[in-house]
Amino acid sequence: MAYELDLKDRKILFELDRNSRKSYSEIAKKVGLSKQVVKFRIERMVERGIIEEFITTWNIGALGYTDYAILFKFKGATKDDENQIINYFKESNNVSWVVSTEGHSISGQD
Repeated sequence: MAYELDLKDRKILFELDRNSRKSYSEIAKKVGLSKQVVKFRIERMVERGIIEEFITTWNIGALGYTDYAILFKFKGATKDDENQIINYFKESNNVSWVVSTEGHSISGQD
């Protein structure tokens, strides 16, 4: 079942997306509602399955780590070669996220 969200619900979701640890009072000030109404609306969105979970993100820099995004473009590599490289990074303890995509670049240059 699809639910319609009014502007206030969308604003609440926006604030939660920016920081899901904000208090009801902080969100209420941003969206122009009372904290009780914000609490009710958030609980209703959870019950309806609109909000599935609240996700924690953490500051890896505060733990002494550095974050890098590294992009590879495989030219002339076989599918087995690509899979071997991808699996190497997947199995590494120092890699937290691996994504593989296929397709052409927007500019059309490969």
